[in-house]
Amino acid sequence: DGKPLEIVSPPAGLPVGAITGLTFTDNYRVIAWLTVHQFAFAWDATAAQLLSPSMIHRAAVHSIAFSAADKTMFTSGLDGKVFGWDMATGETNDSITLSPGRLPGQPLIQPVVYLSADCARAIWLNVSETEIFDVASGQNLFVVPSLPNAGAAVQIGLSPDGTRLITSNRQAEGRSGSCIVWDLTTRQRVAEFDVIPFNSAGPPAAVFSPDGSRVVIVGLRVQGGQKAIVFVGYDLKTGKKLAEVEDPTTASGTLTVTAADNEWAAAIFSSGRVTSVNYAKGEMGEDFDTFPTRAEPPMYGPMAFSPDGKRLAICVADEPYTTYGVRVYDWPQKKKLHTFLGHRGPVTTLRFTSDGAFLASGSQDTSVLLWDLSKMAKDK
Repeated sequence: DGKPLEIVSPPAGLPVGAITGLTFTDNYRVIAWLTVHQFAFAWDATAAQLLSPSMIHRAAVHSIAFSAADKTMFTSGLDGKVFGWDMATGETNDSITLSPGRLPGQPLIQPVVYLSADCARAIWLNVSETEIFDVASGQNLFVVPSLPNAGAAVQIGLSPDGTRLITSNRQAEGRSGSCIVWDLTTRQRVAEFDVIPFNSAGPPAAVFSPDGSRVVIVGLRVQGGQKAIVFVGYDLKTGKKLAEVEDPTTASGTLTVTAADNEWAAAIFSSGRVTSVNYAKGEMGEDFDTFPTRAEPPMYGPMAFSPDGKRLAICVADEPYTTYGVRVYDWPQKKKLHTFLGHRGPVTTLRFTSDGAFLASGSQDTSVLLWDLSKMAKDK
């Protein structure tokens, strides 16, 4: 007759709002669903019991941070959960609940956040607005407004330590593209400048230097029928352009960029090419690695530099794509040091400890692995 038989709440903490598939067993007792985070869950609806193995994070690990003394590691996931972990035992010792601002009557949404390096702040990046939270209390501190270019897509980025935020967009409706930089500690706007025109469909990517004083803007330029990726360096104190350089060898696909210092950055293209760029002088550096593609894009994720800028970590996949991990390089010499493998899903986030002795990698499989870099053996 179309009437509901019963309404039963699912197990707490499961991402039921992101279901992409749903099915029943023959006796209609067990429900199984697949989520956009690529996880499947089985649940006995009659007994209200979760049948799938229990996990701390119920979706991919999104961000990692360490306490000042590197004794506690904090993780945030795409499930909106934030946990603290004891570095000595690997056990959870804290669960953090964040309270986003919302209008009366709006549903409560668990924010998916990035954590500042010291885990003092959590940052929820949204196109409409960006909320900043105090991790200790879980309370909303303030909201960063969106860029003034109405109708233009916005790219949002964080400095490596999570203390500065940049919003960027491309030219639209007769306005030039622009960038705005916020200091999340003082809650002040510290820089605003126009950027050169790009031909990319979306907004240009913006990447901070480690000390937050410079930024690299990356986008696509089409001129005379020729396509090229353009890297442009800006000084945030003056808002002036430092230099720009084109790389016509890989003018399509996606790329990831991370700045090593106030002059150099590393870039990975979807073709598998890994290279260096001097964004302060406008020069392309040397290619120092190539990831296999096998007629499909290589499996790589984010990059990270150690605090002293001497080591670079890049997410990699083993052959075949069944085991995932991290490759560590000597950045000054552009040499591979070691490849760590152990995840069952692609690596989604990386963070070095403050002394650079350890590297943590979080994965789509919800695991976090801690690598001891003092025991590295050089790859042969």
